[in-house]
Amino acid sequence: MPFSEGLSAITTEEKIGFINQNGIYVIQPKYEDAHSFTEGLAAVKLNKKWGFINKSGKLIIPFIYDDAHVFTEGFAGVSKNKKWGYVNMKGHIVTPLVYDEVTEFFKGNAIVEKKEKISLVDKDFENLTSFMYTYSPTKDYIRLEFAFAVHITLSPPLSTSAALVA
Repeated sequence: MPFSEGLSAITTEEKIGFINQNGIYVIQPKYEDAHSFTEGLAAVKLNKKWGFINKSGKLIIPFIYDDAHVFTEGFAGVSKNKKWGYVNMKGHIVTPLVYDEVTEFFKGNAIVEKKEKISLVDKDFENLTSFMYTYSPTKDYIRLEFAFAVHITLSPPLSTSAALVA
């Protein structure tokens, strides 16, 4: 994994830890999986559950989630029982876990999917569009043009790699 915020995840004996740019372990290998540090936190998996640690390895958000995305613009997507929502950097759930998938925030907006329909939400978690756009994982991408000139391109599967282009 490339360096992010001065640290890189390294796998040793099937466990993941983080090294600094001098190659010294800052966080010893003990995790089953990990995402890069963003906004000072990294999503890490331990005992089949995801939580978030800071750059010194202190647990900030407990290991209670089935899956997790990285933090962007103060929020991270998290899932339990195959339903997604968002947490803030203090670990407070800011939306109910009701979505089938969520993306990272980009320029103040994110995409959420519910019952194979997608919608654009803002940081107040107001739907800027209704759930009337269909996501098709069989396409190479989907480009949606909304009346207010926001263009969305998704690369399947709907994931954190989705991009919003305004």
